[in-house]
Amino acid sequence: NAEWPLRKQWYQRRVAITAGNDEVVAGKASGSGLKITVLKFDLSDLIPAKSNEAVWVYESKIKLRLKEVPVGERPNWKSQTTVMRPLKVSTDDIATGNGQLTSDQNIFDVEGSFNPINKAPTYDKDVVADFTDTIHTWLNPYSINAGKENFGVAIVNEYNNGDPERSNAVNVRYYGYDNETTPDYIPMIDVCYKIVENPQCEEGFEEVRVPAKQSTVIVKDNDNSFNNVSLTVAMDTNGDVSRSLIVFDFSQLTDNFKNVDVGDSYIHLNYLGLSGDNTVASNPDIVIRAYPVLKEWDETVTWDEIAEDYDDNSVVHPATVEVSRLGGTDFAIKVDAGTVESWVNGDTENYGFILIAEDENSKVRTPLFVDDDDEEPDHHKPVISVCHAAGGSSTTTPVTTTPLPTGSSTFTTATTKPIFKTPRCKHIEEDPKKITVPDPSDNTTICVSDNPIVLKYCDDSAGACKKEQRRDARGLITTSCTCCLPILEKKTHTFDCWGTKKPIEIDMIASCQCQECQNPDYEESEAMVMTKRAARLMDGPELLSRV
Repeated sequence: NAEWPLRKQWYQRRVAITAGNDEVVAGKASGSGLKITVLKFDLSDLIPAKSNEAVWVYESKIKLRLKEVPVGERPNWKSQTTVMRPLKVSTDDIATGNGQLTSDQNIFDVEGSFNPINKAPTYDKDVVADFTDTIHTWLNPYSINAGKENFGVAIVNEYNNGDPERSNAVNVRYYGYDNETTPDYIPMIDVCYKIVENPQCEEGFEEVRVPAKQSTVIVKDNDNSFNNVSLTVAMDTNGDVSRSLIVFDFSQLTDNFKNVDVGDSYIHLNYLGLSGDNTVASNPDIVIRAYPVLKEWDETVTWDEIAEDYDDNSVVHPATVEVSRLGGTDFAIKVDAGTVESWVNGDTENYGFILIAEDENSKVRTPLFVDDDDEEPDHHKPVISVCHAAGGSSTTTPVTTTPLPTGSSTFTTATTKPIFKTPRCKHIEEDPKKITVPDPSDNTTICVSDNPIVLKYCDDSAGACKKEQRRDARGLITTSCTCCLPILEKKTHTFDCWGTKKPIEIDMIASCQCQECQNPDYEESEAMVMTKRAARLMDGPELLSRV
């Protein structure tokens, strides 16, 4: 159980797991109820031990050992996909009545999935799926306090042709744990993480967080206003230069204190990732500074009206967005405490800050931050933390202080994938219509379907499938590309081939999955390389079923 560094600020540990059921089962077989299995992993080692430290889980994989289907059951196999859905309640509180087992009452939406199993497995093999989004359900990268309680993850099966979950087929089975299970077959998660430091108030000061009351983006040589968009800075790959404006509402301080002595102050932005595709050869780290604005503005303001109206003599502190920074994290910019103090105490007018990149002449993938109008789940609006002297003179009961979430630090190797929830690659049905196909007997006669047929197409408007670059354990850049591609199935329909009725089998889209663009065979999974960190299965898999 020793811990040792894999790379700078990266850790690896293999931890023993405890006893539990010997199988992980999901699905519906004839003569039995619908089954799911709950796996719970002990993530206690990822909880920061010190108040000024936090842990970013950058990437995680889950490995299961898929079992061979007995020969006699293979004819009943249906193409299916095993998905992962975090639990909303403890296993003792799961409702197992009719229609309840996999309902929203018990479990959250799908957070990850294994490759589709189109054919009955004829041998045991390892299967691997991304587990990062699932871990972030419990350990939110923005703040440990933003995560949900870890009740475990439900292993659930979905039929790829859209059949109801109660349809009879063959259960999919994976190895669980018992005294005879080979250690390499036990369910295991692999976690890549780093330790970061939180900026904190010095001793004798208390922290209060103040929300933004408005924010906007201005673009050089552009007369439009850009409200309700992600905040950003620097020159993007199209050559457009952006700056961002934010003003904060200090009323909860001014309403509670006569005079405020400010020690430190930080703007906290929820970093989402870098914009656009990787169309530049190498993206540099981006340095940002926050300057006090010198005149009033609103969210319709343009570049020519405000871009140069800031105090460049103010004390500013550079903050760096590392190209390898984890999306979904808290990005802190230290600002001039004297300026904040003068705003809070009413000595000068509060017009907020303008965020400016140090380099506005080089094309880069610009950083994206949540704005004050963003209502997306797990997106955190801008705030400013104010460290004020404890026990200062107050007009009413002092405001409640809150802990400061995750800050930033050097990140040596990681991907630039933003961590926020997006819809999965999905199929969309068109209106039923008659279709034409060539007669398979001569390949020249055109046949028309007797009845209208519902056709589907694959949609990835949310960008769930994408091209990504990452660095491996040796620091080498690797590229992966996934596309929203169809899973096909054979369907037989009756066609009229110039007066002759014929049953013709055609390929139709059953479902859509993110698949490797270069690899048409999405059934087989790559072997998992356990090179980072394994967390233990806390209570063993727990099998749940409903008749």
